[in-house]
Amino acid sequence: MIEALGALFPHVSEEAWQSRCERGLITDGDGIPFDAASIYRAGLLVRYQREVADEISIPGIEHILFRNDRFVIVDKPHFLPVSPTGGWVR
Repeated sequence: MIEALGALFPHVSEEAWQSRCERGLITDGDGIPFDAASIYRAGLLVRYQREVADEISIPGIEHILFRNDRFVIVDKPHFLPVSPTGGWVR
């Protein structure tokens, strides 16, 4: 598994993949964690939690304007993405 993930995402170190496996962050389609020694095969659904080392702080303040069980409305800095992309995941 580690070797296959390393080949697909060469910018992520083997140690990072190992750590993610140990913390249960790499799972199959049913959410069952893979062990680092798990065998990768073609067609296998693999999910992992993306992480950004040293994620930078938001240079601005977001304000929650409204929240309920279905929606959150936020006044945010104009440059901040609304999905986990670039340097911001959390």
